[in-house]
Formats: sequence, structure tokens, C-alpha cells
Amino acid sequence: MILLALVILPYVYAESQAGDGYVFEGFLLNPQDGNSYLAKMYLGWRGEWLFTLPYTAEKGQGVFLYFFYILLGHAARILGMPLILAYHVARVISAGVMALAIYRFAVAYLPGGNAPRLAYALACFGAGSGWLAIPFGAIPSDFWVAEAYPFLSAYVNPHFPLSLALLLFLLLPVEDTEMVRPGKFIRPVGIVLASLALAVLSPFAIAIALVCWSGMALWELLQAYFRHSIARPQGYFYRLGWIALGGLPMVAYEVAAISFDPLLSGWNAQNLTPAPPLWDVVLSLSPLLFLVPAGMRSALDSGNTKERLLIVWCIASLALLYIPWSLQRRFMVGIYIPVVILSTLALSRWIKDGHRYWLWGMLLIVLVLPTNLLVLQAGRHGIQTRNASLYLSRDEVMTLEWIQTNTPPDALILAAPETGLLIPARTGRRVIYGHPYETVQAEVQKLKVERFFQGDQSPDTDALLARVDYIFYGPREREIGRPAALDSLIPAYENPSVLIFPAKR
Repeated sequence: MILLALVILPYVYAESQAGDGYVFEGFLLNPQDGNSYLAKMYLGWRGEWLFTLPYTAEKGQGVFLYFFYILLGHAARILGMPLILAYHVARVISAGVMALAIYRFAVAYLPGGNAPRLAYALACFGAGSGWLAIPFGAIPSDFWVAEAYPFLSAYVNPHFPLSLALLLFLLLPVEDTEMVRPGKFIRPVGIVLASLALAVLSPFAIAIALVCWSGMALWELLQAYFRHSIARPQGYFYRLGWIALGGLPMVAYEVAAISFDPLLSGWNAQNLTPAPPLWDVVLSLSPLLFLVPAGMRSALDSGNTKERLLIVWCIASLALLYIPWSLQRRFMVGIYIPVVILSTLALSRWIKDGHRYWLWGMLLIVLVLPTNLLVLQAGRHGIQTRNASLYLSRDEVMTLEWIQTNTPPDALILAAPETGLLIPARTGRRVIYGHPYETVQAEVQKLKVERFFQGDQSPDTDALLARVDYIFYGPREREIGRPAALDSLIPAYENPSVLIFPAKR
């Protein structure tokens, strides 16, 4: 309940502080991605089932991607709920499911007593020691790589915490019910369905699950070979099979859909998420990371084979993080959880005295809280200053409502980069530029937009005007400039600070 309060109340506070002249956008961290998820929900809200790039002028054919948000948009329409409210309701529900999954996972892999509760507190509320780098002008990963940390996941969006919950379910210890026997289909079917859902939400989490159980099977085989004993990795192979059956077809489809669609290929080519520097990763997982070697040794010495999965997960995630390809950082999903469990395992086997155990536990909690407290404080500062990335003016909101009501659904709108982020999320209309990844040829399109509002009168500007249907000219556009091309156009809509011009005379 404390976790849910911490991820709900800041948004309630932000909404209450908007005042008469502003409207809270609905995002306190990473509004760029938040608005892109809202734009995907809008596709579902207006009855579509296939994903097309909302921030690219060309619509494309549509593929089965981002189904979670499209489905959420359908649900919002059926329930008569504003998209942003549906987004946050889903986020809170997902946060609760994630919290239950973390506790179940901690109970499964830790000895009894206080260890699961300490691990649960550390996982739900903690982060790394990135706060130590703030005075030096650096912002380490534990401030912004939300999928790696449960608290940030719950604070930012609904699909990160739900992905973590499904991943933890798939990584629960193998049981006899993995095998197909009469009356024992429930768990395998659950694993297949959970794998399919996870593949829709986070293909990289499916890769982590497969690598973990492959590592467990390989460990068993190698150990048996060197000890000249009989290997028994059947349970691991069953788990691998169920996960592969549920998840791999969807992952294969997503890879093929992106590869063979020219627009999506262009999007994917600029969707670069390199791994943070090694010092950043170490700092962002410390101080718990320094207890991980002791936790690994404890897991090995205990003779409890299920605890090996924590070792495999931790090593596999760090290894995948630095393989040479463009999406390295995506493999940080959930990495904080095995670090927490292994460090708690070390502490529980080092310290038997209950009072000393809680003393050390409270010390760790104090050390891992500051980063998230600073995240909350940053949101509070943005609220108090009415930061333009968090709030819209009333005039902008009224204009977006006019666009939604009075323009064709396939209208193409020219607006400043910041406004271009908002238009697809609030109206479903397309823009020339609005997102650094989801606008194909993003840098080229952004430059064209900026040159137009700076007053460029080259043939490129004429070609740009020939493509678009409307021009949005508001406060964010005025910060760039006043194009002379607007002087010959008559506004189709205006209020005190925003004008909408039809691009064609």
C-alpha cells in the first residue's frame, strides 16, 4: 500500500496544482515516451487493432505491435474513460501485481524468517547509489532506466511493472508440474500464456528467461560431466520448452514485421539504446552489488540448486548488456531484482542475530532510498514551476480539442517538435516530426520543421507546405520564430495564444 501510494499521490498532487491556466499532461518522468504510449492507445480508442507509427507522416500498412496499449485504448473507449485515466489505472494495477510477484519470488528463493521481507522492501523502494553522482553533473541509470528498477517501473508506465511480474513468474523454481501428466496441465498452460503475454510486452524479457533456463540446464549438464554423475535437467528443458512455445512465435513475428516493413525498418534503424558505461552500471546497482559475490558464494555453498538461477540471471543480464548490438540497454529489464535477492541471501547467512540483521537491513534501505526520493523531488519541482514538458496551457488544450473535433482523422499537421509530441497523443492526427525514434528520418524531419518556423523560404519549405493539411502556431512555435508564410494564410481556428492555419490557400 505504501508503494501504491508513492506512485499515485505525486500524480494526484500534480493534477491538483494545475490551476486555472494549465492542464497536467499526466506524466512526471519521461513524458516523451509517455505521450508515445498515449498515441498508441489512441489507435485502439478509434477502433484500430494494428500499429502504425503515429509520429510519421506516412501511415504504413499496420502490424501487430504494441498490442497492450492498443487494447488499453479499446478498453478506455468501451468504458468511456479518458485515455490518460485508463493509462494510470492500468499502471497502478500493474504495480500491485508486480509487488505481489516480487514477494512471491523472494519467498521462493530466500530462506524463511525476515529475509523475504527485507528483499521485498529493498526491491520495491530501492535503487542504486546514482545520487552520489548528481553533484558532479551526471545522471546515472537508476534515475531513468525504469525497466531495471521496480519502483521506477511502477512510477512511469503500466507495461514495465507488468513485464517484471510476468518475468518473475517465469523464473520461479521448476516443479514437477512442468511435466505433462494427467491433471497437471495448469502450470504449463500458465507458463505458455505468461510467455505469450510477456513477448507482447517485452521481447527482451523473454530472451532473459530463455537464457536463464538454458544456463541452468547447461550448468546441470556440465556438473554431471565433471562429477561423472547422471544429469537430470529435464525440468529445465520443460520450462524452456513452455516459454519458447508461448513466446518465440510472437518474437519471431515482431522481428519479421519490423524487418520487412520499410517504415518500421527506418524506425528501428534509429532506435538505438546502447548500454551505459560500466562505471554507471556499477554505481546504479551499488551498494547491493558489492554483496552479490558473497550471495553467489552462499548460493553455491548451500547446495540448494534452485538458488543457482539467481547467479545465472545476474551474470547473463550483465553479459547481454555488453554484447555488440544497438539495443543493449533493453537487457537491463529487472536486473535490480537478482542483485537484491543475492545480497539479501548473503546477509541472511552471514548474520544470525535478529537485531543485527535488521540493523544492517535498515542501513541498506537508507542507502538505496535517496535516488528515488530525488526522482520524487524532481517531479515536485516540475509541478511547482509548471514545467512545459509536464503541463499544457488551457489554450493549447482547447486547440487540441478543436483539432480532434474539426479535422479529418488522417490530417497531417505541421508543428514545433514539442507540440508534435502532443498532437498524436491527444488527437490521433499525424505530424511531420514529434519523436526522436518514432518519426522516421527523425533528424531530417526535425530540421525541416525548425527551419520552417525560423522563416526559411527555400523550395524545401514549399514542398513541406504542400504535404501538410494544417499548421499549428502556438507558444512553443513562437519560441522558434515567425514564418512569413503564415502572413498569407487565414486562421481556421484561433484563441488568445494559438492559431491553426490551413496549409492550402
